[in-house]
Amino acid sequence: MRWGGGSLRSLLRMACAQGAAAASDEAYSFVGPDGIECVDMAPKTFHAIRELFGVSRDRYVAEWDFEDECGLEQGSGRQGLFLKSKCGTLLMKTILSSEFETLEAIIADYHKHLLQHPSSLLTPFFACHKLTQGLSTCYVLVQKNLCDLTALPKELFSRELEVFDLKGRLPKRAVPLPQEGKVVKDTHCHRLFPLPEGLCAALHTQLRADVAFLRAHELMDYSLLIAVAHPAEATSAPRRQSPPVSSSATAALPQLPSNPTRAARSVFRRHYGGVAAAAPAAGEVYFIGVIDSLTHYGVAKGVANFCKRLVWHAPTLSTVPPEFYAGRLLFYASSLFGTPPQPMQGGGLKARASSGLPSARGRSDSDSDDLRKGAALARP
Repeated sequence: MRWGGGSLRSLLRMACAQGAAAASDEAYSFVGPDGIECVDMAPKTFHAIRELFGVSRDRYVAEWDFEDECGLEQGSGRQGLFLKSKCGTLLMKTILSSEFETLEAIIADYHKHLLQHPSSLLTPFFACHKLTQGLSTCYVLVQKNLCDLTALPKELFSRELEVFDLKGRLPKRAVPLPQEGKVVKDTHCHRLFPLPEGLCAALHTQLRADVAFLRAHELMDYSLLIAVAHPAEATSAPRRQSPPVSSSATAALPQLPSNPTRAARSVFRRHYGGVAAAAPAAGEVYFIGVIDSLTHYGVAKGVANFCKRLVWHAPTLSTVPPEFYAGRLLFYASSLFGTPPQPMQGGGLKARASSGLPSARGRSDSDSDDLRKGAALARP
């Protein structure tokens, strides 16, 4: 089934207008264009979250007020399908019914977490709707685009981001190299993302708090997204096989223009919408966040974990208990943002093996030992 882009944008504008005036979080429904019934989740809370991130009612409506031919196809996959807003600052994506129910259950606590942690790395969710047309139902989530390039000067940075989707797990089998321009997974992450010492410590502290929130709500299978904006002068060189851009390579960059994101709520969004890299990657900008965080570890996932562990080793699985998942990701991330004397050689897998994370070979630890280690790392 294909949902028209114009109809969806009209629904979002209507929902925002009514949600801004909502006196409670009780879900309400209305019928929009093409006879699509829209159920708006927690209108008061989502309005408050949008305001928290400086997205006013007028700005939100304006982002979805444009005409084009694109639409959004209902997808059955976990990742769903996406539709960008006018300026690209917002994303609308399809989600599963189970993810809709998970968000509905945690939305109040999620809002409190964002209030308590202004620099949270969790993806900001701005609205969630259940759309029904005839016998077809679609669940859509509106969120901040973590790779928002509107504040990035075009004359200084490439518009083509190098995107990493990292979970910290080992591969079950040999994985082919991704095509140029495609998202890079753990297996082929052959570099680090050095940050200034203060920001590096702040990021690890914040990531630990965010992961603790997800673990407390029994969520797993999320990823650490790192999108790298390269200086325009460095984009002609190969990326994955070469060292990160050195400080000398960017010394000749012209004076940076006024930074419109300096006063952003998050300390990780104050350098042109992201965070500035440290040497030896000085000149790069990183957009960092936790994505796909609405998968609940319930009975079905527990059964899946039991069955998969009969075939594969625990460190290769995404479907693992929340404590182990949290600890594994935190342990993996602890080696990503330091400032090494030289680029990491051999990729993330070798780095993990040398630092003690169970490797695909030489499985000296049992699965239960791995689970205990992950749980210990994830505890506050």
